[in-house]
Amino acid sequence: EARALGAIIGVFTADAAAQPCHWNYAQSVYQQELKNRERWDAPEFMNPSLNAFYRIPCGSNSCYCDQGFVIMESLAEEGIVDPDDIDERFEEYFAEGGTGDYGSLDRDSLTTGLVLPIDGKWRHGSITGYMRNVNAGMHWPRSGTGDSQIDSCIKIVPVVALYAGHPDMIYEVEDAIRVSQDNEDAVAFGCAFARILEACILGESGEEAVATALESLEESDEIEDGFVAKALASAVTPERCATATLEEGVMDVIKDAPRPGLA
Repeated sequence: EARALGAIIGVFTADAAAQPCHWNYAQSVYQQELKNRERWDAPEFMNPSLNAFYRIPCGSNSCYCDQGFVIMESLAEEGIVDPDDIDERFEEYFAEGGTGDYGSLDRDSLTTGLVLPIDGKWRHGSITGYMRNVNAGMHWPRSGTGDSQIDSCIKIVPVVALYAGHPDMIYEVEDAIRVSQDNEDAVAFGCAFARILEACILGESGEEAVATALESLEESDEIEDGFVAKALASAVTPERCATATLEEGVMDVIKDAPRPGLA
Protein backbone atom coordinates (compact mmCIF):
# COMPACT_ATOMS: atom_id res chain seq x y z
CA GLU A 1 0.00 0.00 0.00
CA ALA A 2 2.84 2.39 0.79
CA ARG A 3 4.45 1.80 -2.61
CA ALA A 4 1.10 2.26 -4.38
CA LEU A 5 0.56 5.54 -2.54
CA GLY A 6 4.13 6.54 -3.33
CA ALA A 7 3.52 5.96 -7.03
CA ILE A 8 0.52 8.30 -6.99
CA ILE A 9 2.26 10.99 -4.96
CA GLY A 10 5.35 10.61 -7.13
CA VAL A 11 3.65 11.13 -10.48
CA PHE A 12 1.66 14.17 -9.33
CA THR A 13 4.71 15.74 -7.67
CA ALA A 14 6.98 15.08 -10.65
CA ASP A 15 4.44 16.54 -13.07
CA ALA A 16 4.06 19.67 -10.94
CA ALA A 17 7.83 19.97 -10.64
CA ALA A 18 8.31 19.78 -14.42
CA GLN A 19 5.33 21.96 -15.39
CA PRO A 20 7.13 25.35 -15.19
CA CYS A 21 9.67 24.07 -17.75
CA HIS A 22 7.12 22.37 -19.98
CA TRP A 23 7.46 22.22 -23.79
CA ASN A 24 10.69 24.14 -24.33
CA TYR A 25 11.43 23.20 -27.92
CA ALA A 26 14.12 25.87 -28.33
CA GLN A 27 16.46 23.64 -26.38
CA SER A 28 19.59 25.81 -26.45
CA VAL A 29 17.66 28.89 -25.30
CA TYR A 30 16.04 26.94 -22.47
CA GLN A 31 19.31 25.40 -21.34
CA GLN A 32 21.06 28.77 -21.35
CA GLU A 33 18.31 30.25 -19.20
CA LEU A 34 18.74 27.42 -16.70
CA LYS A 35 22.43 28.29 -16.49
CA ASN A 36 21.67 32.01 -16.18
CA ARG A 37 19.42 31.25 -13.21
CA GLU A 38 21.98 28.81 -11.77
CA ARG A 39 19.32 26.09 -11.94
CA TRP A 40 20.98 23.70 -14.39
CA ASP A 41 21.11 20.90 -11.82
CA ALA A 42 17.79 21.74 -10.17
CA PRO A 43 15.18 22.93 -12.71
CA GLU A 44 12.23 21.56 -10.74
CA PHE A 45 9.49 23.96 -9.56
CA MET A 46 11.03 26.80 -11.57
CA ASN A 47 9.68 30.17 -10.47
CA PRO A 48 9.29 32.47 -12.38
CA SER A 49 8.07 29.94 -14.91
CA LEU A 50 9.92 29.06 -18.11
CA ASN A 51 6.88 27.27 -19.55
CA ALA A 52 6.88 28.12 -23.24
CA PHE A 53 3.16 27.63 -23.92
CA TYR A 54 1.13 28.47 -20.81
CA ARG A 55 1.50 30.00 -17.37
CA ILE A 56 -0.21 28.61 -14.27
CA PRO A 57 0.86 28.85 -10.61
CA CYS A 58 4.01 27.00 -9.60
CA GLY A 59 3.05 23.67 -8.06
CA SER A 60 0.06 23.17 -10.38
CA ASN A 61 -0.29 20.08 -12.54
CA SER A 62 -0.24 19.99 -16.31
CA CYS A 63 -2.97 18.55 -18.53
CA TYR A 64 -1.22 15.18 -18.31
CA CYS A 65 -1.72 14.72 -14.59
CA ASP A 66 -5.08 16.50 -14.63
CA GLN A 67 -6.25 13.42 -16.54
CA GLY A 68 -4.78 11.18 -13.87
CA PHE A 69 -6.55 13.17 -11.17
CA VAL A 70 -9.92 12.79 -12.91
CA ILE A 71 -9.33 9.04 -13.31
CA MET A 72 -8.34 8.78 -9.64
CA GLU A 73 -11.57 10.53 -8.60
CA SER A 74 -13.54 8.06 -10.70
CA LEU A 75 -11.73 5.12 -9.10
CA ALA A 76 -12.40 6.50 -5.63
CA GLU A 77 -16.11 6.91 -6.36
CA GLU A 78 -16.75 3.76 -8.40
CA GLY A 79 -14.16 1.39 -6.92
CA ILE A 80 -13.37 0.05 -10.42
CA VAL A 81 -12.32 1.31 -13.84
CA ASP A 82 -15.61 2.46 -15.34
CA PRO A 83 -14.89 3.89 -18.83
CA ASP A 84 -18.35 5.47 -19.06
CA ASP A 85 -17.79 7.30 -15.78
CA ILE A 86 -14.27 8.40 -16.79
CA ASP A 87 -15.64 9.66 -20.11
CA GLU A 88 -18.34 11.64 -18.31
CA ARG A 89 -15.86 13.12 -15.86
CA PHE A 90 -13.35 13.99 -18.61
CA GLU A 91 -16.05 15.89 -20.49
CA GLU A 92 -17.10 17.78 -17.38
CA TYR A 93 -13.52 18.66 -16.45
CA PHE A 94 -11.96 19.51 -19.83
CA ALA A 95 -14.91 21.17 -21.60
CA GLU A 96 -14.96 24.89 -22.31
CA GLY A 97 -16.31 26.36 -19.09
CA GLY A 98 -15.86 23.01 -17.34
CA THR A 99 -14.73 22.35 -13.79
CA GLY A 100 -11.07 22.15 -14.83
CA ASP A 101 -11.01 25.83 -15.83
CA TYR A 102 -9.64 25.22 -19.32
CA GLY A 103 -10.05 27.72 -22.15
CA SER A 104 -11.47 27.45 -25.64
CA LEU A 105 -10.70 24.57 -27.95
CA ASP A 106 -9.73 27.00 -30.71
CA ARG A 107 -7.13 28.66 -28.52
CA ASP A 108 -5.45 25.36 -27.70
CA SER A 109 -5.21 24.47 -31.40
CA LEU A 110 -2.38 26.98 -31.95
CA THR A 111 -4.57 29.26 -34.04
CA THR A 112 -3.03 32.05 -36.07
CA GLY A 113 -2.13 35.09 -33.99
CA LEU A 114 -1.97 33.23 -30.69
CA VAL A 115 0.57 34.89 -28.39
CA LEU A 116 2.57 32.45 -26.27
CA PRO A 117 2.72 31.77 -23.44
CA ILE A 118 -0.97 32.11 -22.64
CA ASP A 119 -2.32 32.90 -19.19
CA GLY A 120 -4.03 29.81 -17.82
CA LYS A 121 -4.18 26.09 -18.50
CA TRP A 122 -3.36 24.47 -21.83
CA ARG A 123 -5.47 21.64 -23.23
CA HIS A 124 -2.99 19.77 -25.44
CA GLY A 125 -3.65 17.73 -28.59
CA SER A 126 -4.78 14.50 -26.97
CA ILE A 127 -7.51 16.11 -24.90
CA THR A 128 -8.42 18.68 -27.55
CA GLY A 129 -9.11 15.81 -29.96
CA TYR A 130 -11.06 13.94 -27.31
CA MET A 131 -13.24 16.99 -26.61
CA ARG A 132 -13.94 17.46 -30.33
CA ASN A 133 -15.11 13.84 -30.49
CA VAL A 134 -17.33 14.28 -27.44
CA ASN A 135 -18.76 17.53 -28.81
CA ALA A 136 -19.65 15.60 -31.96
CA GLY A 137 -21.59 13.09 -29.85
CA MET A 138 -18.90 10.40 -29.75
CA HIS A 139 -18.85 8.98 -26.23
CA TRP A 140 -17.25 5.78 -24.94
CA PRO A 141 -16.33 3.50 -26.64
CA ARG A 142 -16.03 5.95 -29.56
CA SER A 143 -14.59 8.89 -27.63
CA GLY A 144 -10.89 8.08 -28.04
CA THR A 145 -8.68 9.72 -30.66
CA GLY A 146 -5.75 8.39 -32.66
CA ASP A 147 -3.32 10.24 -30.39
CA SER A 148 -0.29 8.23 -29.23
CA GLN A 149 1.40 10.69 -26.86
CA ILE A 150 2.77 10.02 -23.37
CA ASP A 151 -0.61 10.63 -21.70
CA SER A 152 -1.12 6.87 -21.85
CA CYS A 153 1.67 6.30 -19.33
CA ILE A 154 1.02 9.20 -16.97
CA LYS A 155 -2.74 9.12 -16.48
CA ILE A 156 -2.92 5.39 -15.62
CA VAL A 157 -0.72 5.47 -12.50
CA PRO A 158 -3.78 5.48 -10.16
CA VAL A 159 -5.18 2.48 -12.07
CA VAL A 160 -1.96 0.50 -11.59
CA ALA A 161 -1.84 1.52 -7.92
CA LEU A 162 -5.34 0.12 -7.41
CA TYR A 163 -4.98 -3.05 -9.48
CA ALA A 164 -1.33 -4.04 -8.88
CA GLY A 165 -1.22 -7.81 -8.47
CA HIS A 166 -4.71 -8.31 -9.90
CA PRO A 167 -4.90 -10.56 -12.99
CA ASP A 168 -7.05 -8.01 -14.83
CA MET A 169 -4.71 -5.07 -14.24
CA ILE A 170 -3.54 -4.77 -17.84
CA TYR A 171 -7.12 -4.87 -19.21
CA GLU A 172 -8.24 -2.14 -16.82
CA VAL A 173 -5.28 -0.01 -17.85
CA GLU A 174 -6.17 -0.48 -21.52
CA ASP A 175 -9.75 0.67 -20.97
CA ALA A 176 -8.58 3.76 -19.07
CA ILE A 177 -6.20 4.65 -21.91
CA ARG A 178 -8.73 4.14 -24.70
CA VAL A 179 -11.28 6.56 -23.24
CA SER A 180 -9.28 9.40 -24.80
CA GLN A 181 -6.57 7.57 -26.79
CA ASP A 182 -7.96 4.76 -28.94
CA ASN A 183 -4.58 4.09 -30.48
CA GLU A 184 -2.58 0.85 -30.50
CA ASP A 185 0.79 2.50 -29.87
CA ALA A 186 -0.61 4.46 -26.93
CA VAL A 187 -2.05 1.28 -25.45
CA ALA A 188 1.14 -0.73 -26.04
CA PHE A 189 3.44 1.81 -24.40
CA GLY A 190 0.98 2.57 -21.61
CA CYS A 191 0.58 -1.10 -20.79
CA ALA A 192 4.35 -1.67 -20.90
CA PHE A 193 4.83 1.15 -18.42
CA ALA A 194 2.03 -0.30 -16.28
CA ARG A 195 3.82 -3.65 -16.14
CA ILE A 196 7.02 -1.97 -14.92
CA LEU A 197 5.21 0.14 -12.32
CA GLU A 198 3.17 -2.83 -11.10
CA ALA A 199 6.35 -4.83 -10.49
CA CYS A 200 7.84 -1.91 -8.53
CA ILE A 201 4.69 -1.60 -6.41
CA LEU A 202 4.84 -5.33 -5.70
CA GLY A 203 8.37 -4.94 -4.34
CA GLU A 204 10.80 -5.42 -7.22
CA SER A 205 13.74 -3.12 -7.85
CA GLY A 206 13.75 -0.94 -10.94
CA GLU A 207 16.08 -3.30 -12.79
CA GLU A 208 14.00 -6.33 -11.80
CA ALA A 209 10.78 -4.57 -12.80
CA VAL A 210 12.09 -3.82 -16.29
CA ALA A 211 13.14 -7.46 -16.67
CA THR A 212 9.71 -8.65 -15.52
CA ALA A 213 7.94 -6.32 -17.96
CA LEU A 214 10.24 -7.35 -20.78
CA GLU A 215 9.50 -11.03 -20.17
CA SER A 216 5.74 -10.37 -20.23
CA LEU A 217 6.02 -8.35 -23.43
CA GLU A 218 8.12 -11.00 -25.17
CA GLU A 219 5.55 -13.66 -24.29
CA SER A 220 2.66 -11.57 -25.65
CA ASP A 221 0.98 -12.35 -28.97
CA GLU A 222 0.26 -8.67 -29.65
CA ILE A 223 2.32 -7.18 -32.48
CA GLU A 224 2.61 -3.84 -30.67
CA ASP A 225 3.94 -5.57 -27.53
CA GLY A 226 6.69 -7.13 -29.61
CA PHE A 227 7.66 -3.72 -30.95
CA VAL A 228 7.74 -2.23 -27.45
CA ALA A 229 9.76 -5.20 -26.15
CA LYS A 230 12.44 -4.66 -28.78
CA ALA A 231 12.57 -0.93 -28.04
CA LEU A 232 12.79 -1.54 -24.29
CA ALA A 233 15.47 -4.21 -24.62
CA SER A 234 17.61 -1.97 -26.83
CA ALA A 235 17.17 1.06 -24.57
CA VAL A 236 17.67 -0.43 -21.11
CA THR A 237 20.89 -2.39 -21.47
CA PRO A 238 22.95 -3.45 -18.42
CA GLU A 239 25.90 -1.45 -19.76
CA ARG A 240 23.90 1.73 -20.11
CA CYS A 241 22.33 1.35 -16.67
CA ALA A 242 25.70 0.71 -15.05
CA THR A 243 27.68 3.56 -16.59
CA ALA A 244 25.39 6.36 -17.77
CA THR A 245 23.90 9.21 -15.82
CA LEU A 246 20.18 9.76 -16.35
CA GLU A 247 20.84 12.62 -18.78
CA GLU A 248 23.47 10.63 -20.69
CA GLY A 249 21.24 7.57 -20.81
CA VAL A 250 18.23 9.48 -22.16
CA MET A 251 20.25 11.33 -24.77
CA ASP A 252 21.95 8.09 -25.85
CA VAL A 253 18.59 6.35 -26.29
CA ILE A 254 17.20 9.12 -28.50
CA LYS A 255 20.38 9.97 -30.42
CA ASP A 256 19.05 8.46 -33.65
CA ALA A 257 15.75 10.34 -33.44
CA PRO A 258 16.29 13.33 -31.14
CA ARG A 259 13.37 15.25 -29.73
CA PRO A 260 14.49 18.89 -29.43
CA GLY A 261 12.03 19.63 -26.62
CA LEU A 262 13.56 17.08 -24.29
CA ALA A 263 15.13 18.73 -21.23
